[in-house]
Amino acid sequence: MLEEVNLSNDHRAEIIPLRDPKRWRKDYLGFPVFKHLRGCPGPLCYEFDHIFPYSKGGQPTLENCQILSTKCNRKKSNKINLIAGELRESCFLGNVSG
Repeated sequence: MLEEVNLSNDHRAEIIPLRDPKRWRKDYLGFPVFKHLRGCPGPLCYEFDHIFPYSKGGQPTLENCQILSTKCNRKKSNKINLIAGELRESCFLGNVSG
């Protein structure tokens, strides 16, 4: 289940150069996240996101899971077919359309 995902072992969470990879990674959109800040609202916090939303039939599997900053995960919500660049820009700018 998703609770078993370990940030330091997730091959999809890119390592940040010159940072401890057991503590720091990049989310799917390239934003830095800190291992000990899971589920909080701050800029370095992260959540596990269902790539294909669970509410729309997505499975709770590791293949359907990615790390996203909390801010981006909340903006993505249960939307499908978002373009990564558009989501990244909306997270960075702090607004989202639609």
